[in-house]
Parts: sequence; structure tokens; C-alpha cells
Amino acid sequence: MSARLRNCSIDEDVFQGFWVDRSPKSTHGTRLTLDRQSSGLVIAFLALFVAATARSVWKIMRFLLHATLSSCSSQDGTYHQRQAILRNQPLARDALMDLLRLAYVWRDKVHSGQYATLPIALIACLISAASIAAGRFESVAVTTNANSMKVCCHRKS
Repeated sequence: MSARLRNCSIDEDVFQGFWVDRSPKSTHGTRLTLDRQSSGLVIAFLALFVAATARSVWKIMRFLLHATLSSCSSQDGTYHQRQAILRNQPLARDALMDLLRLAYVWRDKVHSGQYATLPIALIACLISAASIAAGRFESVAVTTNANSMKVCCHRKS
């Protein structure tokens, strides 16, 4: 008896679409199985979405901080540099580094320099950490595991 090998793609044997994973070693929930090209597009979209969301949150936060902390009265150098950082830094990570540098440089010159910049640096740090965590959760969401892939068993007559 000669064994005939089918010449087909693995995509023909794997169910593509939404399904519920009820295996005992996994978290129960809805899964989505896609072909390689579509899954690449979903991964790219999720990465862009996480990055755009982090930038938008920082943009809104820096606008609110800049508007709240602005003053018409005479201020010191830390005030003007802090406002310039809030106005010009598009990334929370970069603003965090600049605010920490600002607090370090003005530590001996102005007593209120660190107290004015460190809370804003903490906010920037939290937003940066949240964007890193969101990126990590996004990578967990799209991890492929060959053992938990649902395979449709069908026979062709």
C-alpha cells in the first residue's frame, strides 16, 4: 500500500476565526485564529494603537499641566524651563528625563525647584510605565502557541 501525501497548506487544516478555548491549561476566553498575513496586520495595528494612545494621553496631560501651572506673575528659571519642557516634549519618557535633569541642576539654586518638577516627573513616569505595560500586554495577546491552536478535523471523501 502506498501512502499518498496530500499537497496542501496548513491553513486548510486550521480553523480560522473566533472560537472559545476550553483547554484545561489555558485561560478560558475567545480566541481569534488568523492566517500569517492577517495576523501580521493585527499585530502591527495593535502596536500602532498602543503607541498612539500613549502619545495622546501624554499630549492631553501635558496640555492640562501646562495650562494649570501657567502664571502671569514673575517666576524663576525652573518655572520657565518646566513650562518649556511641557510645551515641547512629545514623549513622556523624554519629558521625564528632562524634568529629572532640571530638578538636579536647580537643586542648590532654588528651594522650590525640585518640589515643582518632581510631581510632573512622576506623572510622566507613570504614563511611560503604563505605555510599556500596555505594549507588554499587547505582545501577550498576540502570542501564538501551537499547543492551543484549534484544529478542525474534517474528512474529504
